Amino acid sequence: MRTTLAFTKLHIALIGLLSLVGCKTLAEQSLVDAVIEQHSTESIDELHSIVAKALNVESIILAPDALTQSSRLIIERKTHRTLQQGVVMGRSEEIPEIFKLKLKGTECILLHPASNRSWPLLKSRCKAS
Repeated sequence: MRTTLAFTKLHIALIGLLSLVGCKTLAEQSLVDAVIEQHSTESIDELHSIVAKALNVESIILAPDALTQSSRLIIERKTHRTLQQGVVMGRSEEIPEIFKLKLKGTECILLHPASNRSWPLLKSRCKAS
């Protein structure tokens, strides 16, 4: 009798654990690649602020159409130049930072896979890409 009871408890615990794993998988599947429909002044300001904060820099230069054509945003370090526009240190060997834009329901989410962090873009309207 005790063995049956212990087995039943173990079985219930295992089912509970598997259901939690299943819920996480379903939640991850609901994220789809997205693009920003059209930038506004507020949406581009928000994007600048979030990316600069994520990379721990004061400011950042982004293209005016960032994340409107592709769900990926690739940030490379600016090369240092002399007054004569010669490159001082040559080509940067640093790996670029990559951000991904996802859509979860109607919410735009900017992911930074390298740091495993994400931010909602509250000022942007996104659509699946």
